[in-house]
Amino acid sequence: MRRVVIDTSVAVSAALQPDGISNKAFLFALFHCQPLVSPDTFSELERVLNKTKFANKISDLLKTQFLSTVLARSSMVNPISRLTVCRDVNDDMFLNLAIDGHAEMIISRDPDLLTLHPFRGIPILSPADFLIKE
Repeated sequence: MRRVVIDTSVAVSAALQPDGISNKAFLFALFHCQPLVSPDTFSELERVLNKTKFANKISDLLKTQFLSTVLARSSMVNPISRLTVCRDVNDDMFLNLAIDGHAEMIISRDPDLLTLHPFRGIPILSPADFLIKE
């Protein structure tokens, strides 16, 4: 089973737009791959989903179910790498997770990550490109 890192932008888009391409890629990765999360990436997802600007877009119940599903379907990895290569240093946690989790790809909508494709041999694909590849 392919080991994949799904960045926060894809997961949040999936939660907020159930009919969107990010959700299709997210669900495919969740149920046909082995998603990887770290304490930092999961914490960021939880923090972003709880922003007040999303309060009217996703209910607390759906947030809880979404986060529970992510945890249940993912493998938790505690990265030891501390690479600092991304233009946005906050995105380095996804690269560290991919390296230490032996990911086969990263799915992202973030231009700061996409510009690094491929990173140390790990493809960084948009949700649409991920679906085409799969």
